[in-house]
Amino acid sequence: MIVYTDNIALARRYFGIDGFWIKNHTDLHLDKKIFESFFPNSNLFSTEISNSKWEYLFIVENAEKSQFDVFTELISIVELPDRFLCAAVTGKKFHGFRGREWYSLPGNIHLSVYLKPECIVTNITAGFLLLSTVSVLQTIDSIKFLKNRAKVKWVNDIIIDNAKVSGVITHTQVQASIVKGAVLGIGLNVESAPELTGDNFVKKAGCLNEFLPPEQRVNCSDIFHVLIDKLSNNYLALKEGEYFRLLDIYRNKSIVINKEIFVYSDEIDGTNELITFGKVIGISDNLELILENTHNRINKGRIIING
Repeated sequence: MIVYTDNIALARRYFGIDGFWIKNHTDLHLDKKIFESFFPNSNLFSTEISNSKWEYLFIVENAEKSQFDVFTELISIVELPDRFLCAAVTGKKFHGFRGREWYSLPGNIHLSVYLKPECIVTNITAGFLLLSTVSVLQTIDSIKFLKNRAKVKWVNDIIIDNAKVSGVITHTQVQASIVKGAVLGIGLNVESAPELTGDNFVKKAGCLNEFLPPEQRVNCSDIFHVLIDKLSNNYLALKEGEYFRLLDIYRNKSIVINKEIFVYSDEIDGTNELITFGKVIGISDNLELILENTHNRINKGRIIING
């Protein structure tokens, strides 16, 4: 894996990347627009990490805009390599689903991923959402004192004890049923909990270390390497047709099954209206919520769990 950064000290501290660094060296296999988009007006340093499952990792001290958005813009302009990671220590204009603001703090993971499967994937949109969500859940489960604590609140919020610690978003590019490209966005609060004005949909934000005893607290570097390993393994599983194995993990980690929920519209201006309510009895093969005593399946909206 070739690593590029504009701050070696932060690459070491937050992502555990060390090595022999070369200044102002760029890879001829990557279009210069890629470097210009992620590192505008920055001095670059690069190193190479052996025995990695990933091709590239860009580490940016302070991203001027969402790296997820940068990937989605580049996807139709230049040729991007498969297994491409981009992480930021902090940044501006980071967002979650439907453009909702995501607060970036040092010590947390703000990761965007570009994948180039070049194959058919079962339930494309749901498939890459499962890839991201399951990888985060497995990463949290790898921490001894947090095993089985993290749950997923439909469709993409990962929570511990009613506090949101992670969220994921996805974007795909498809041609004749072949996935030509996929962008994943993952925010995972590890060391710092953002101050968030809670609402009925997201009560509060939290971080992993809030739920750990002082002597067991983790750092961003440790969690980052577990996460990218889980992502690589689950990416391979998705490409090899193991969609339903990932779906089973998601279902088993769901906090909404057998709970009564209220489903609201998800308006950009925040004027959400109640659509329906009922008890969730299952999650369909493409991540729709199945409610008791109704033929309707929920495939969009925001939910509140009763009680």
